[in-house]
Amino acid sequence: LKPSGLPSARRSLLLCPSPSPIRARSLARSLQPAAMGATCCTAEDKQTGEAVTVEQAQGKESPPEEPMAGSLQEPKEEQPNAVRVENDKTATREFTVVLQKLEPGDKVGAKVARANNALEVMEVKDGLLLDHNKKNPDEAVQKGDLIVEGNGKTGSNTILDVITHSDRITFKIQRRAPSKEVPPKNGS
Repeated sequence: LKPSGLPSARRSLLLCPSPSPIRARSLARSLQPAAMGATCCTAEDKQTGEAVTVEQAQGKESPPEEPMAGSLQEPKEEQPNAVRVENDKTATREFTVVLQKLEPGDKVGAKVARANNALEVMEVKDGLLLDHNKKNPDEAVQKGDLIVEGNGKTGSNTILDVITHSDRITFKIQRRAPSKEVPPKNGS
């Protein structure tokens, strides 16, 4: 049989020589052709093999294939009014500020509030921090910045102790990127 002469709903399989009638029927019921080279016949068996034609039942379709785990898939189309919010870790900038108290009355010059094991800068006042900001505009501490470490120590109470009792203070500052509001699309 030539495959080109068969309708597309028909397939032929090459079976091993002298299959039992039960085996031939069960193989004939299979709608999946054997993969190329995945037959049980050897080179000597080709002359004694038997061709069986399998017809696909009309009106019955195979269930849709589920994608395999780890397979590449086209991204699903997003709804037009959907808003995507992504957590971008690069949205936080971190830098170090070193302050040195030279006189017993020197003040850091910041109003702060406790915020999740850190101190949030509420206002920069007159003092060492304002002097630092004038000398280092690229690393100026500003309202909303977080002081996450003081002399390598963490925790809001511990950082406050470092500020109170240390003459040299090394702050690790985190600046969150400003949040951007996305205007809604027209018609929504």
